[in-house]
Amino acid sequence: MNKTRLSFYYIAAYLWLGGSGLIIAPQFSAHLLLSNTEYASVMLQSLGMFMIGLGIVVVQIIRLRIKPLYSTTLVVRPLLHLFDGFLHSDRSSVVSRPVRHCCARRVDHRD
Repeated sequence: MNKTRLSFYYIAAYLWLGGSGLIIAPQFSAHLLLSNTEYASVMLQSLGMFMIGLGIVVVQIIRLRIKPLYSTTLVVRPLLHLFDGFLHSDRSSVVSRPVRHCCARRVDHRD
C-alpha cells in the first residue's frame, strides 16, 4: 500500500496545480491543455474550484492514511479513464458528418 500512497502525491499535485491554473488564468490553462476552442472563463474557473476541492480530499487521504480508500481509488481511476475514452472516441465521426436538413430541396443543375 505504500506505493499506492505515493501515487496520491502525483494526483494531489496535478489537481492543485491544474485547478489553480484554471482559476488564475483560465484561457491560458485551456490553451496549455491543447484546447483549440475558447470556453467561457466562468466554466473553466468552476472546474478549477472543483479540482482544488478534490485535491483537498486527496491530501487528507494522504495525511490521515485512510487505507480503506486506497482500493476505492484504484477502482475509480480506470473507470474515469474508460468514461473519458468513451466520450472522446467517436468525436471525429460526429464532427466530420455532413449536416442534412429535413427541409432542404434538391437542386438539379442539369441543363
